[in-house]
Amino acid sequence: MASDPNWKEKALALADRISKDLPSPELVSAEFDCWKQKWNSVNDRPESGAAALRLTSKSFFPNIHTMFCLVATLPVTLCESER
Repeated sequence: MASDPNWKEKALALADRISKDLPSPELVSAEFDCWKQKWNSVNDRPESGAAALRLTSKSFFPNIHTMFCLVATLPVTLCESER
């Protein structure tokens, strides 16, 4: 997050693309602001997306939690058949 100054723009673009799957898409921007505040006050930040998902309260950050769940299920490799 801190390493990319455009993190919020990119996250909001993702949220816009998957808004049908989010519990409260109208609150995404405010939720990101709270999320940033939470991690700015913590020295021991998660090292991976999986760790961040485990540390994300589904009741306090429902949209971010859902986004992590959706991103976690995306494939990270491609498989092509041989010809």
